[in-house]
Amino acid sequence: MRALHCLTLFASVSLFTIGCGGGGGGYNGPWGQGDGVVRLDGKPLTEEATVTFLSAEGYSATGRVDGEGKFRLKYNGSNDLPVGTYNVAVMPAAPVEVENADPASFFNDDGSTKIIERKVSGIPEKYHQPGSSGISISVKEGANDLKIDLDK
Repeated sequence: MRALHCLTLFASVSLFTIGCGGGGGGYNGPWGQGDGVVRLDGKPLTEEATVTFLSAEGYSATGRVDGEGKFRLKYNGSNDLPVGTYNVAVMPAAPVEVENADPASFFNDDGSTKIIERKVSGIPEKYHQPGSSGISISVKEGANDLKIDLDK
């Protein structure tokens, strides 16, 4: 009898776990996948960046833009994301932090200050936030080929 009780408990927990899987965050509708390209002034974005998709329902998906402007969206670690309309942001990659914070490393041997070049993003600031970008994209069920066009 005890073995049967344990088996019933195990089966119940297993079904509960299976039913809650998938990382849907409470979403029970259809799913889409988002691959695409970011273009700046008609050409693929060549700098590294992150795209963020944010829906009015609070669903958020992100993707890393490579040196050819291509990205793949991820939602809760999955390639599947809730179908719907999303406001979109394209943010430049975070600047590289200085590895050596020793103050002496900022000076040349003759005592003059070293010139450190800082890469400036070509992505206009208005595209850095979903609320100000003016870009809205609908994700439909199944595979989506997404195009994000930015202008300077």
